[in-house]
Amino acid sequence: MKTLIATLGLLLAVLSTPALAQQDTGAIEDPADRFNKALHHLLGTQGEDKSPTTAFLMFEELANQDFAAAQHMVGKLYETGNGVDQDYTQAWYWYRRAVDNGFASSQTRLARLEKRMTAEQKEKAASQLVAQGY
Repeated sequence: MKTLIATLGLLLAVLSTPALAQQDTGAIEDPADRFNKALHHLLGTQGEDKSPTTAFLMFEELANQDFAAAQHMVGKLYETGNGVDQDYTQAWYWYRRAVDNGFASSQTRLARLEKRMTAEQKEKAASQLVAQGY
């Protein structure tokens, strides 16, 4: 019985120690939680300072990890120039990645954006997608 209790205690210590260390750095935070935190920075809600630039950086980190909703938001921020310089080529690239990852809402925004883009912008965006291996 003492062995079982000691083993459970050791297991609990091993499992909780990395989690506490990671929790302090935010490394273990769930992607959906990080996405929501970025939304709060974008809107200035839930006690977060309104900072579209901070929100963009947080969304971009998640987008690079193939989090489709974040890819959509990065596209939207590039499209509108909110928190980052407006760039239709980058917006198209991120919307396309989101579509490819199953984020259906990006398809509508992508189609609308393509109507405003020049042929050169579309070609550049498509080339970027290929260069990135997508």
